[in-house]
Amino acid sequence: MPDEPIAPKSRLRRKKPKKRRGTHRPNLAIINARRRQEAAERRGAPLPSTDPFAPLGIVEFFDRFITKNEAGEPFRLVAYQREILDRAFSFDAEGKLAYTSYIYSEPKKSGKTAVGAGVATWWAYTQEAPNQIFVVANDLDQAQSVTFQTICGLITRNPLLTTRAKIFKSEIRLDNGTVIKAIANDFAGAAGSRHGLVLHDEIWGSTSEASQRLFDELTPVPTRRNSIRFISTYAGFVGESELLWRLYLEGVGPEEHPDGKGTRVHPELPIYVNRESRMFTYWSHVPRMEWQTPEYYAEQRRTLRPATFLRLHENRWTSSETRFITEEMYEACLDREHRPVLPRHPTELYVGVDIGIKHDSSAVVAVMREQGKPAVALHRIWKPTGEECVRLEDVVEYLLELKRLYRVKAIVADPNQMLGVIQRLKEKGLPIQEYAQTTANLTLAGQALFELVRDKNIRLYSNEELREHLVNAVVVESPRGWRLAKDKTSKKIDAAVALAMALVALQERPEVFDPIVGSVSQDTSGNVWIDGKLVTNARSGMSNGYAGPDAGSVHPYERAVDMRSEWDRKLGSSRAERKRKAWNDNTPVKPDAVDPYARCGRCGMNLPASFHEQHHRESPRCQGTDWIPMAPPETAALRGAPAKPPGGSADLQSTCEACTATVFGTSLTELEAAEDQHLADSGRCKKWEAERGRNETFKRARRSPRRPA
Repeated sequence: MPDEPIAPKSRLRRKKPKKRRGTHRPNLAIINARRRQEAAERRGAPLPSTDPFAPLGIVEFFDRFITKNEAGEPFRLVAYQREILDRAFSFDAEGKLAYTSYIYSEPKKSGKTAVGAGVATWWAYTQEAPNQIFVVANDLDQAQSVTFQTICGLITRNPLLTTRAKIFKSEIRLDNGTVIKAIANDFAGAAGSRHGLVLHDEIWGSTSEASQRLFDELTPVPTRRNSIRFISTYAGFVGESELLWRLYLEGVGPEEHPDGKGTRVHPELPIYVNRESRMFTYWSHVPRMEWQTPEYYAEQRRTLRPATFLRLHENRWTSSETRFITEEMYEACLDREHRPVLPRHPTELYVGVDIGIKHDSSAVVAVMREQGKPAVALHRIWKPTGEECVRLEDVVEYLLELKRLYRVKAIVADPNQMLGVIQRLKEKGLPIQEYAQTTANLTLAGQALFELVRDKNIRLYSNEELREHLVNAVVVESPRGWRLAKDKTSKKIDAAVALAMALVALQERPEVFDPIVGSVSQDTSGNVWIDGKLVTNARSGMSNGYAGPDAGSVHPYERAVDMRSEWDRKLGSSRAERKRKAWNDNTPVKPDAVDPYARCGRCGMNLPASFHEQHHRESPRCQGTDWIPMAPPETAALRGAPAKPPGGSADLQSTCEACTATVFGTSLTELEAAEDQHLADSGRCKKWEAERGRNETFKRARRSPRRPA
């Protein structure tokens, strides 16, 4: 009996393994290799390491693996940077560092961020993997700091580093298990971490309680062989940057500050150490990079306030309150011939209002645009007398008087001080607007006033009260911005604040065009008429806007514009269309009395009169050149061609589609001869005939004879 066929075995489908989610699994091969090496070292027989990053110091790591910066350009440490890093990160026989806190402070644009990012990269690839590195943002950066982006750029631009790292939105994972994580200043998940490095960038901006708590939480941990914090920053504000101020006094020596607790250890570079606090500090005021040229600092000195220049470019601690406008700056803008404007002056005014609270002064300042520059038009200051405050009704009456006697374009006031007054003045027709005195708005207003005074682009008239208020103003600067304030309570700055607000209103409306409107009416069709003129609503060939008798005084954006060309307006749409179709560079179609042709005296181009102005605009070399009138072309009769016969004597006619000219003939042969003569006389029509053919150029018809009278 034959064997029964055996059914094939069914193949079981294996499920695809699911992708592992969660934390990236470290490279176990590298971790086990390091464990074997550590065990061998404990036995006294060290094995040769297979990790190329393991034995490298920080300077050697920069030289071998960081050859390009975050922008892809060649990178190499400068000599003084090599000296600082080599001294700072020297290990003892047990592999431990001498310091746990490092401060690296230099003037702006000295490469601090690149050095800090390089330190973090070196630590991640070489120190005690798997490790944990935090890059902390200050109060200004609510998410990722610039340093974290620089670390990503260094790893991406250097191929030897890229192959061993994966970059995500807020963290970098290396194949040795180390994670570089960017955290915000209010991060609450750092408690209990075993971090090896915490990197702080521009810590002068960490002024909140949350940033102080996070700094305390991320203190170096004792469970690791080396756990450090690295701070790269420049100087902050006295009284504002308290966290950096305490570290500064703990790290620098008496040569830098009388209360400094550190000791200088280098004869040339300002390097200080505090062995009790295990702190290494480099605090320099000298620019050492090749791009920090005298020309660059001269330009920065002209554009920045003196205190800001000292803090940014000399790395000096400054007070958060600095002088806003000096006496010299005020005198440079003072015009002895300038006077307050009189009533009924045609200039438009922009008014700023600052109302004093309780026993403070109140001020109203109006500005105008004169000779292309802002100028103070007039002002009024109310001072409290004795125990009485300034009456708000006095300010309201003055604003109503301004509206009655002057052309007031806009009034800006703080709604927190006079919200009810603003509503009442709006009901009475005053163009008043709300301008809250927030930090952002005061920064904008103060910057506008400072730039105009610094560049001498504002005209001030001589007035002791106004000068006093401007000179008394100081700038209170903080990480969130800066605002105008008074140096002492007894000094008043209300006129300076009102002037700054008025300048903001003026700069928001750079051009001054006011429609002059008389009577307004509307017909049954819905058309609006102003002073008897129709306000166009996208009529044929017209744009939307005002087309009244005083259209020249209206803002260009509100004015109706005739969109038709010169030919359309003078010749009509049909004839202009034919002339456009027959347009050629130099050969005229047919000069006529409506749009006569002339030749440019410089380039020799023949153009109709409607194109003369456009030609001069497009050809600057021809500007100011006279146009030479062109003689009328010879007619067909002068060349022997059949002229136009008297009525009733010709049977055939032919109309040229290019120039609308008509030729006549008593027979077909004579008509063709007339057409040939017309083409010989007109190069444009001949070009038309060559492109379209004879049948499309001439339309022939039998001419009806004229009836006898």
